[in-house]
Amino acid sequence: MPPLTLAIPLAATGAILTVLLLVRRSAVDITIVVVVASTVGLYLADRLGLPPNLIKVYLAFLFAGSMLMLGRVGGFRTALWEYLLLVFFVGRVLIDLVRPDFTLRFPFGGVGDGAFLAAAYFYYKKAFIARPASRDAVLVVVLACAVGIALVGLIEAATARDWFEFSDPRFIIEGRYRANSIFRAPEVFGASMSLAALLTWLLYRRGRLSPPMACVLGALFVMATAASLYRGVWGAFAAASAFVFLLLGPNRRVLRILGRMLAVGTLGLVVVLTAWYLTRGTALYEERLANPENWESRVVVYQTLARGITAHPWLGHGTGTVEEYLARSAYNTTDLTTPHNGYLAIAFENGIPFVGLYLAWFLVVVQRSVRRGSEAAVFAGGMVVTILVTDLTMYFPLSFDFHSLIVVMAVALGSAEQATWIVS
Repeated sequence: MPPLTLAIPLAATGAILTVLLLVRRSAVDITIVVVVASTVGLYLADRLGLPPNLIKVYLAFLFAGSMLMLGRVGGFRTALWEYLLLVFFVGRVLIDLVRPDFTLRFPFGGVGDGAFLAAAYFYYKKAFIARPASRDAVLVVVLACAVGIALVGLIEAATARDWFEFSDPRFIIEGRYRANSIFRAPEVFGASMSLAALLTWLLYRRGRLSPPMACVLGALFVMATAASLYRGVWGAFAAASAFVFLLLGPNRRVLRILGRMLAVGTLGLVVVLTAWYLTRGTALYEERLANPENWESRVVVYQTLARGITAHPWLGHGTGTVEEYLARSAYNTTDLTTPHNGYLAIAFENGIPFVGLYLAWFLVVVQRSVRRGSEAAVFAGGMVVTILVTDLTMYFPLSFDFHSLIVVMAVALGSAEQATWIVS
């Protein structure tokens, strides 16, 4: 913890800057603060020994205060489905409170995630309705941040060094080959980069990026996604891209840029094949690409989780208990203690009904993207597909990290444009 002599002026400065942000009511300024806080801020909090929940609380209050400062905005309405994520995060903690002899693991953290996601969504929806001119500018700010994150991750992949180590480094996996950039975990880096690739595509469709720039950025984010070395993220990105492409339909502009990206991808494939030849016999090839034991271990973990779910199918065992269970269960004969499946993890911890509650928000977004057909709604659906598919192979719920900000911002943009269309 920083000394009191340092904490007081920092808190005072933060309070003054927050007041200025609220008074200005600029969505771009708010976004700059949020992307810095959800990337560099989390890293600094870890290095300084500060609770990351402080950032979560601050951002939730910043979004809520900014939404109130916007005042009454014509066309801004809320629907029940928009509260589902908040209900999920709060509801599972409330269930934990009434469990007999249960020690709460993450009571505030769970509620805080829900508050952050809900406040961010409603703020951006209201801001995008009130000030349509800010929509693309906000997306460009997020994209610019993603470029810096991607470059750091690729440098890490090239140098085999974690340039932003956390107190519990995650980069040292299978010979230090996974990139994690400014984030604690490589899976967050990979998912963020795949979402940034979809954001690039959206800005290109909206006329904010030229074809050459879209190609360069798209290739950058695809390479960064690959550098995370998470096959689940790769599959999620492929599924999301196919979802968006099928809903938008082919046209000459899309085919042209996809052709250019294919050319860049072919060149990248040559590089990958060359690297594969050079790395045969190394930890990267033997442990990550060629060894089927990884999949076999996950099947054992899934079977172990299924036994635990069967024991308490309706209310589960409590939030934060899944890793403890895998560590002590005799049925888990592997050395894996992470669930590697978000749906099974939620079912074990909170019960099968909460899996449905968790899925409901995502499925509504996908359904709306299919029915409404606007570009923003389609890309929001693609980003949600990314999270849904990623959760098949790892426990990856939305929280208050950078990747979650991209998702809720895209969903809010789709809702705002739909509301604007209805009013006009």
